[in-house]
Amino acid sequence: MEAVNRLEHLCSLSVYKPVANVALTGIICTIGPSSRSVDVLEGMMEAGMTIARLNLASDSHAYHAETISNIRKAVEGYSKKIGSYYSLAIAVDIRGPEIRIGSVDRAGLGETTLKRGEILKLTIDQEYAEKGTNKIIYVDYENIIKFVSRGARIYLHDGNISLICTGVASDYLNCIIEVGGLLPRCADVKIPGANLDLPDVSEQDKKDINFAVEQGVDIIFASFVRSIYGPIEIRNVLGKRGEDVLIVSKIENHQGLRNIKEIISASDGVMIMRIILGLEVPPEKIFLAQKSISANCTAIGKPVVCVTVVMESMVRRNKPSRPDIADVANLIVDGMDCVVLTDETAKGPDPVSYVNQMVLICKEAETVAYQKEISLIIRSKVKFPVDIPHSVALSAVEAVEKCQASALVVVDYNDISAKLISKYRPGCPIIAVTRNKKLIPHWLLYRSILPLYINEPEAEDWLEDIDMCIGFAVKYGLRKRFLKLGDMVVVVSGWKKRSSTASAVRYMPVGDIVEL
Repeated sequence: MEAVNRLEHLCSLSVYKPVANVALTGIICTIGPSSRSVDVLEGMMEAGMTIARLNLASDSHAYHAETISNIRKAVEGYSKKIGSYYSLAIAVDIRGPEIRIGSVDRAGLGETTLKRGEILKLTIDQEYAEKGTNKIIYVDYENIIKFVSRGARIYLHDGNISLICTGVASDYLNCIIEVGGLLPRCADVKIPGANLDLPDVSEQDKKDINFAVEQGVDIIFASFVRSIYGPIEIRNVLGKRGEDVLIVSKIENHQGLRNIKEIISASDGVMIMRIILGLEVPPEKIFLAQKSISANCTAIGKPVVCVTVVMESMVRRNKPSRPDIADVANLIVDGMDCVVLTDETAKGPDPVSYVNQMVLICKEAETVAYQKEISLIIRSKVKFPVDIPHSVALSAVEAVEKCQASALVVVDYNDISAKLISKYRPGCPIIAVTRNKKLIPHWLLYRSILPLYINEPEAEDWLEDIDMCIGFAVKYGLRKRFLKLGDMVVVVSGWKKRSSTASAVRYMPVGDIVEL
């Protein structure tokens, strides 16, 4: 019997119930030295990776082009192995308005060790750009000396290292090392609370965006977005060539938090960078920011993803800690569309096992989230009348509720219907079937959408072709074991050939579809 409220739903949870057969949360994996080989990438796909992420702030375009080539080879190889196209999106991070150090070296390792209590100079003299040491390091922002005063705190390498400025000279900052550690080349520099005069899109960003377009990348994760102008300027740089590329804005500082609603409206999605945000926001308030951003995105149907070192404990030992598991689970309950693995998959010794563990946690956490409550709240905010796509999405979600459907099948010609249905949180898998590969990356950011590319020849009779697509989706559900004979599905499709939107909603038993 279905729970009628959240308390009743939580009371019905049991550790003895079997885990779900499919994760509805996207798994974004950062690709690095540990995971860029074709074999490892295939293993990560088998484990459940849905988006492969590359950070253009490190390494060369040639290096990343090779990695992207490996990802495509892995998709091709794994697709052959499973007998159908594997849906995977490729994303890149661009630097945004950030500051980085130059090269540092210690015995040719491309890193140096900074020790607590020692003195370090941060210089803007380009002579040191390629020969930094543990005494003097180049910083690629000339105006840093204007924005840092004596006593200010400066963070390096994602906040792992902290310095305190003890003096400002004409071309360098004198600092004492407060917290030391291993400092890699090209590490980031953070100055909490400073309103720096950096451009929203740098010349390097423009080069990276053009590289992304040339490589056919699907998503851009834009770093340090401070206002609506960040995503707008990126979209201008993308132009007509990159009109299909999605822009996900990363929220990492006070400026981004203050302008969060306008940033969400101008972006295709938002990424919460809790670790970096924690350098400016008190730790006890980070969870408030997380919940607020997540709720604002969910309310208008924009994807929200979260980055944190959620599986760090697995790198040190064979299993994640209870706090790590609870952290990931709470992200899912909060409504995250995707979660992001960073150094775990980029540098960790066993990327495939980290993906496996993340998928397992997501499956369990998804049973805790009371989607019906969220769905009712979002639907109650709708102001009628609405257009046809919204009306169809609302009808489909209500149909799922009424017949307790196990899945929702969408035969889509554009990316609108599946996204809108996801917005209204039906609480079941949304199998989105298409013959247009370009739509797939757009869906992979959204919770519950399972994209399927059908490459079988199109039937001459349009109705037969629709039936073929529905059958293809249901067989996928049966194969993945989240559908079984006797289940009901809700189907959304067009009502005539070349209809511009999916506008027909039907109830269909799985058994009847299999017999088609």
